[in-house]
Amino acid sequence: MRAAVAPRPVARAARRGFAALAGAAKLVLAVVFVLPVLWMFLSSLRPVTEIFQYVYPLSLHTLVPVHISVASYRHLFADEPFARYLGNSFFMAATVTVLDLAASSLAAYGFARFRFPGRDALFFLVLATMIIPFEALLVPLYLIVRDLGWVNSYLGLILPMVPRALSIFLLRQFFLGLPVELEEAAKIDGCQFWRIYWHILLPLSRSILLSVALLTFQEMWGSFTWPLVVTNSPDLRVVQVAIATFGQAGVTEWDKVFAALSLAAVVPVGLFVVFQRYYARGIATTGLRG
Repeated sequence: MRAAVAPRPVARAARRGFAALAGAAKLVLAVVFVLPVLWMFLSSLRPVTEIFQYVYPLSLHTLVPVHISVASYRHLFADEPFARYLGNSFFMAATVTVLDLAASSLAAYGFARFRFPGRDALFFLVLATMIIPFEALLVPLYLIVRDLGWVNSYLGLILPMVPRALSIFLLRQFFLGLPVELEEAAKIDGCQFWRIYWHILLPLSRSILLSVALLTFQEMWGSFTWPLVVTNSPDLRVVQVAIATFGQAGVTEWDKVFAALSLAAVVPVGLFVVFQRYYARGIATTGLRG
């Protein structure tokens, strides 16, 4: 006996209903995530006396400023060397990203293509470091940096962050998905391992390299604990540490905090918006091959 088949109009209506529900859920999530950021940015454009004036009861002016003022941004660059803080954060994040791509891609290539005793155990140890809280490593890492004489320097700020276990994992998984035949053909033509890595693997891995670069840059841009511990000079202060200083002495300068947070959010959000297509493609094609 043939199973009953739902009429096409009913199935089509059900698909439209599910699509509408999915769209509504995405809209709600977008509002939940975007609204606080939008309120923060608009609050940075208010006079300091108006920031919390319309928080309760809720009204249109809770979100929309009554008076527009850029005094908070003027104070940031007039009273604080905030441009230097932004430059320090960018230099740290960009340098760590470049060094991490170089070191992690080489390590991932070794784990993916070379066979040597203890390879799997060593890779397991690399993955195991991902579950160790950074706070547990903070003291021994600081002692090592101190003994090397790198405290309060760019070396101490940058080098301990390279390489990253997540970068090695993502790149290794991507390399495993690339056809080995390409490398075997290159070996027949006389290519050595370095040329295979540089001229074959890296050009084929642009999407995942960009994804890893975005993840690393965003994490380093938002780093707070390590820069706070390893540096104490205002000349080396990064954005996140600088924002924390606006709440010292028991008085939080909310106008500066909101303006600084708004400026700090521009760089990672802008990078993600520009490169989100490549980021999603790189993560989607990484796979979980072992």
